[in-house]
Amino acid sequence: MKLRTVIPLLALGLAAGCSEGASGSTPESTAETPAVLIGRMDASVAELAARPEHGADALELQQLLIGIAGAPGLAAVTRTPEEARLLAATLFARARDGEDFDTLVRSFSDDRYPGIYELTAGGEGGPESMPRSDMVRGVGDLAWRLEVGEVGVVPYEPGGEPAVSPLGFHVVKRSR
Repeated sequence: MKLRTVIPLLALGLAAGCSEGASGSTPESTAETPAVLIGRMDASVAELAARPEHGADALELQQLLIGIAGAPGLAAVTRTPEEARLLAATLFARARDGEDFDTLVRSFSDDRYPGIYELTAGGEGGPESMPRSDMVRGVGDLAWRLEVGEVGVVPYEPGGEPAVSPLGFHVVKRSR
């Protein structure tokens, strides 16, 4: 299903409790109003930003990118920042409720699948990794605050301080 089709479904279906692909059970969060979903996402963003960074030399994450129209490198994306914010809040809630993150990435991400990145704290990367500084700043900042298995969100903010993401919303899960 194309994301252009999903956006109206979010407004009509997901907020009312419908969940595409759910096998007979609907995650509780999808029955919440858009305002509640966004409020919970924003609270999580603030809570994670206040955490100190851990001292890992390297880590692995998987990201689900919800791009914004006009973002660099995302020419096919047509959603507004408001549509992206609601979609990110909905998918964040679904991931936190235990829905398979890889399936969410495969179904919704504007990044190339599987969206798995190994980041190093500094210096050069290896053949399968890259330095944290080569990733969108907000993703690196979030990754070093997440515990293994935890999910967080990098909000869309094209400018501002701290610089977060000019691409859209990143729902990120740390895998190791």
